[in-house]
Formats: sequence, C-alpha cells, structure tokens
Amino acid sequence: MRNVKLVRIDKEHNLLLVRGAVPGPNGAFVVVKQTNKLRRVGGPATPSGKKKAGAK
Repeated sequence: MRNVKLVRIDKEHNLLLVRGAVPGPNGAFVVVKQTNKLRRVGGPATPSGKKKAGAK
C-alpha cells in the first residue's frame, strides 16, 4: 500500500506503528520498504476546471 506513514518505532516491544490501512488478515506478516516514487515539489498547479470570468 502507498501513503502509509511510519509514526513510531517501539524497539522495546519490536513494533512499527503506522498510520493508514494495512492490507491482509490479522496476524499476517507485512513487508515494509521505502517507495521508489518521488513526490513532486513545486510542480505545475492542477487545473480546477473552472473558467475565469470573461473567458471564452
């Protein structure tokens, strides 16, 4: 799953706390790895589909 954030690492209890949906049944193993996709920073704005007043 993408968009799952690592919130905290509990070394004492050997736990990773994540925020977001984790797929699979309870008690299943989960593989956690960093994504290879980069976030866009300062890219072009997404069009809202609204026209400016006076535009044809």
